[in-house]
Amino acid sequence: MRYMNNTLISASLLLTVALSTFPLYADDIQISISSPVNGSAFETCADIQVTADPVINSGSIQQVNFYRNGIPAAIDRREPYDWNYRNVGNGYYEITAGAVGSDDVEIISDPVFFIVGPWIQGNRILNSQFDCSLAPWTIGQYEGGAATATIDPEAEVAEGGAVYIEINNPGDYFWSVQLMQDFPVLAGHTYEISFVAEVPIDKEITYALQMDHDPFTSYLEESVTLVGNNFYGPYTFECTVDDPTVELKLMISGDDTPVYFDDVMIVDLNMEPVTSVEQDAGLSPENQILTNSYPNPFNGQTKIIYQLPRESGVTIQILNIQGKAVRHLLDETQTAGYHFVHWNGKDDAGQPLASGVYLYRIDAKAPHHQHRVTRRIHLIQ
Repeated sequence: MRYMNNTLISASLLLTVALSTFPLYADDIQISISSPVNGSAFETCADIQVTADPVINSGSIQQVNFYRNGIPAAIDRREPYDWNYRNVGNGYYEITAGAVGSDDVEIISDPVFFIVGPWIQGNRILNSQFDCSLAPWTIGQYEGGAATATIDPEAEVAEGGAVYIEINNPGDYFWSVQLMQDFPVLAGHTYEISFVAEVPIDKEITYALQMDHDPFTSYLEESVTLVGNNFYGPYTFECTVDDPTVELKLMISGDDTPVYFDDVMIVDLNMEPVTSVEQDAGLSPENQILTNSYPNPFNGQTKIIYQLPRESGVTIQILNIQGKAVRHLLDETQTAGYHFVHWNGKDDAGQPLASGVYLYRIDAKAPHHQHRVTRRIHLIQ
């Protein structure tokens, strides 16, 4: 009898160890994202429907979580499991969905990516141009700091909209007011940080890549003095840690001088090139040339990046503000997809042009289709 009891006890212990070592999940769930299509492109400020399709073989679903670039963004607890992502600013988006079963285990989908508006290859900041709304940027107010952030679509800080931050109370520290966005960092990656800012009088601010929780470790923290309307950067940061809790923080307290920000970017120089982008059915692909320039404003050299919807004969010119061509950069046939050219701020004769606002014009001609896009560019000599 004693032998049988010991046997039963041993079997019970073995079962307990087995269960703790190899969890047996009651639910059998798979999940994927059916909308948007992987590799889509959307216009700036679009409303994007994200739909998750869980398959339940056993068990049940408590909720579906949606993640934007690795950060929780939305929750849906009822079928159909979707998220209407409204007024989306420019950028590169990677979306995943997680189905949480009755056993509290979350199953994550494969990611889908899409591009919104003009996007600089490698830029991991979302809504860098503040064309639509503030999100996913937030304003941090600490230790007496108080401020408001307003999107000004008519601002001419760079091109298009900008965010205007009015400081009602600078608080007790230089970090009492912050403009912030989640920015997970990866070890071994090199990042280039840049932005355009405008202030009525000189103002010192601090840019940082910092944990969003105690002990608030800063992996990068540097001060810069803002003067007038100018481009700042690129500032290079070589990352040595993996940390998904990091935020980009523009710390703007110290005084109550207001600030405009535009074209805030962090370019990941190690990001794999994006080579497959399909236009969303709601767009008119035959009328779309996606383009931007980086840096802008610039001193020395800028890169003009553009996407062609089809093989075309392409010409690119630099025009002065009166519309006269001062530099011819390109005249050739190019395939559909992403391309770029550099401009060094000189005219066709190789002479440096004066500081000021110029235009770059891209003309693309294909059978039955013609495209033209013109953008402003700021040269600072």
